[in-house]
Amino acid sequence: MKTMFGLLLLSVLCLQSVETCAQGVVRQKRQPSNEALKKVRDEKEAEATAQVLATIDSMLVLIEAGDVEALLSRYVYPPDVEQALSEQVTFEMLVQRLKEKGIERLEAALREAKVIKPQWNDDLDKAYFDREGKDLVFVQYKGQWYLRN
Repeated sequence: MKTMFGLLLLSVLCLQSVETCAQGVVRQKRQPSNEALKKVRDEKEAEATAQVLATIDSMLVLIEAGDVEALLSRYVYPPDVEQALSEQVTFEMLVQRLKEKGIERLEAALREAKVIKPQWNDDLDKAYFDREGKDLVFVQYKGQWYLRN
């Protein structure tokens, strides 16, 4: 009888041990490690950086071609353009201002940004290129990257 009780107790303890181990495995699968989260974040950041750098390259192609109109319409943050246009400024006036007062500075800033590692916000939808003078800021808006300053 003692042996039977001992075996029964031993089997209950073994079952509890197996359940505890199984619960631990389930918990591990539910909670990714900090290393795994960092790796995913790093991969997403690398992808976002590549997208912004491709945007910079496209902007430089338009600048070199002298197509400031396409540059403004395609790569400047649309709400900023809309706000400027609502202040009784025409699109042509914006193009002319950029041609006269800033296209060379913008080109130099974009070329400099290509070799700077951007800083990112938590959502990876805003990239900051820290430069002497004025930083460059790119934001993702409706799935596209735009210059925001």
